[in-house]
Amino acid sequence: MADVVTMQRKAREIADRAMAQTRSDEATSLSLSEALAALHAHAEEAQRTHNGRELTVFEKHPDRIGRLVDALTAGNYRDTAATLSGIAARSVRGWMEAAERGDSRYEAVAQVIRIAEALAEAASVRNVRAAGKDPRFWAADMTYLERRYPDRWARRVEEARGGVTVIIGARADQVQIGVHGVQVEAGDADAPLNPAGGETDE
Repeated sequence: MADVVTMQRKAREIADRAMAQTRSDEATSLSLSEALAALHAHAEEAQRTHNGRELTVFEKHPDRIGRLVDALTAGNYRDTAATLSGIAARSVRGWMEAAERGDSRYEAVAQVIRIAEALAEAASVRNVRAAGKDPRFWAADMTYLERRYPDRWARRVEEARGGVTVIIGARADQVQIGVHGVQVEAGDADAPLNPAGGETDE
């Protein structure tokens, strides 16, 4: 009987997680759909009122943005996604820069791009976290912690024994450089070195 109860409880937990994930996916899909709808509305308005003004790719051919979104949500870099969708990478960079400067003409397309990139990142984080639940893949969770919270979880090297060690996410004050037995702390990088182990008299 206890085994049946345990199985029922686990089944409920799995179902609850699946429902929560479905709600999350629906919410993110809705936000992307809303952003795409806003972009299409902008494109229609631009086509109707351009009065000789040159239209951008996203105003003339908003369907190409759908291909851009597909490539971005698959995890591609912006330049790669632009190439795959038949849009010049410099155009996409220009749109994002214009939106960051506050040009409202480019805000709709910039919002679509931001959401698509956020969806790709969220999917990757979800995959890493899911992998970390399996004890065989504990390193996935460790990698997540190292990258997400480097102040608390980044790898630290107390003493180098030769070679070069790169610490991803380390702060400048955590960096130590050892040169043939001489230890240089991050704040002392400009101090002249004395092979005997101290600073020179200069």
